[in-house]
Amino acid sequence: SAPEVIRVRAARGTDVPVFVRADGVVPDVVTLRFEESGATLDVPRGGPESFRTVVPSVQDDLTVRVTGGDDDRGVPRIEVQVLQPPDLAAIAFLVTPPAYSGLEPTYAADVTSVRALAGSSVEVHVAPAPPGARGVARTFPDDAEIALADGTFPVDDSEGAEGNGARPTLPSLRFERTVVDPLRFRFELVDASGLKNPDPALFGIEVFEDAGPEVLLLSPTRTDRAVVAGSAVPLRALVRDDL
Repeated sequence: SAPEVIRVRAARGTDVPVFVRADGVVPDVVTLRFEESGATLDVPRGGPESFRTVVPSVQDDLTVRVTGGDDDRGVPRIEVQVLQPPDLAAIAFLVTPPAYSGLEPTYAADVTSVRALAGSSVEVHVAPAPPGARGVARTFPDDAEIALADGTFPVDDSEGAEGNGARPTLPSLRFERTVVDPLRFRFELVDASGLKNPDPALFGIEVFEDAGPEVLLLSPTRTDRAVVAGSAVPLRALVRDDL
């Protein structure tokens, strides 16, 4: 005999397909009744004895009863438990430019991309939710996998300590790269129950080259000049560099 309760687990935001098979005199329509909201959904026949539909993008737990024809018992009852899939609670970039540049390291949090001088070392930290979620970073569009190591989510030293001087600490997943080319990547997470983050965002590191210095001679304007011994010749030049 059919069970009185069918229990289903689904990640938040996913679609839940519903399949109903009727025995005996098959009705033209079966009705789904959602107990929490009181809403109903009529599902027309999709085959000789079958009815199919989809409950789109479930956000909260659902209890559904199915009735049709002369069967108004609402048995079995369908209980959908909605689970929160893993996600990124926070992201931070630490960019350390090459020493010759004289540029200071920079920190950026809750952004989707940063700019870095070619040759910079870039640390990328993500705080997963729940904290025990694991995962990898996957580059785009070449689909290469970057392993993630355990770390501690960094804070911006320029903001100063909070309260009594203690800083909050969050576990993070991290990777580090010395960048010479632009990098695009996503984070693919999975929690202890096997749920995956359904819509990984795309992040990036923009890389710019160190352009050479420019020297523009302003004076003298001629390429040769006759002078007497002991003369002073003023030289003026405009010198520019991107760094």
